[in-house]
Amino acid sequence: MHFDALTLAAVVHELQQTLAGGRVQQVLLPDAHSVGLEVYARRARHYLLIAAAPGAGYLYLASQKLRRGVGKETPLLLLLRKYVRESLVARIEQPDPTERIVHFHCDHPAHGTTTLVAEPMGRLSNLLLLNPAGMILECVQRVRPGEHAQRVLMPGKPYSPPRPQPRLAPWDDGSDEYDVRLAALLARPGPLWKAIAEGVAGSSPTLGREVAWRVLGDANAPARAADVSAVAQVLRELWNAAYAPQPGVWLEQGRAVGYSAYGVGFRPGFTPRATMSQAIEEVLSVATGTSPTVPAGSDPYAALRRQTAAQLEAARRRVRRRLEAAQGDLPDPDAAARLWTVSE
Repeated sequence: MHFDALTLAAVVHELQQTLAGGRVQQVLLPDAHSVGLEVYARRARHYLLIAAAPGAGYLYLASQKLRRGVGKETPLLLLLRKYVRESLVARIEQPDPTERIVHFHCDHPAHGTTTLVAEPMGRLSNLLLLNPAGMILECVQRVRPGEHAQRVLMPGKPYSPPRPQPRLAPWDDGSDEYDVRLAALLARPGPLWKAIAEGVAGSSPTLGREVAWRVLGDANAPARAADVSAVAQVLRELWNAAYAPQPGVWLEQGRAVGYSAYGVGFRPGFTPRATMSQAIEEVLSVATGTSPTVPAGSDPYAALRRQTAAQLEAARRRVRRRLEAAQGDLPDPDAAARLWTVSE
């Protein structure tokens, strides 16, 4: 199970049919690396969760109302409230279907257009807010200049997408060399799934194993045993899921342990689901053992509880100080008796 480019394409297809043209009514932070949007579209409220934690990037429509888990107002949250809340989601697009990048173009009546860029790319996952000129207003993961930085992602810097990798397209791009390059890819030593995952754009080990199973009947079959034409045909069939998804989950003992945007044959127990979001949410809820709208291991109201407890303790201290001060102003209860004794 991998949140690969094909999975993202299926989610984007769903969001285009559900959220496009809707109004963002609320913005919140379920945790430090996630953003939640409540969007009213087609006479219904929808809850979009975008997670950009390192190694756990994904996005989907949640079935339940999202809950705030971060009490502190961050720079990103303030900017999202200004530019995205009350905006219309004018357009949702995946610029390159083989890349895990999606753009949400938002049109605000007072502040104009901005673009929310989600990059659910494994350990490099990020979420960025751009102005109309393509400059970064804020992002979840800041990347400062350095010898290991492929991109500089900082407020005030121009946004640049990740560098394209020199991989083979998952469909025949019409070039005369396509079959030759695919044949060279299949000539590599090792299993077919690994050659697909490493050499075909937008692919993952999950997709690679499904290709191997459909072509050779064995998810771990060697690449050299595969026929070029058969592999090309299966890749085309699977990538049709970008435009006509067939989402589902893989069940083991009645529990969802994986998801995909297409029917899986190399794993038993594939069961269709109505939407890609439903499949993702089901697997995440099983994996974390928590509500799928709450990041694993987090208490959605922990920050609010801490804030409320601190406010209550401060109020108690104020009341105690006032009582102590008032106690000092009271007369000595034995003072009247002593005065009476002296007067006698």
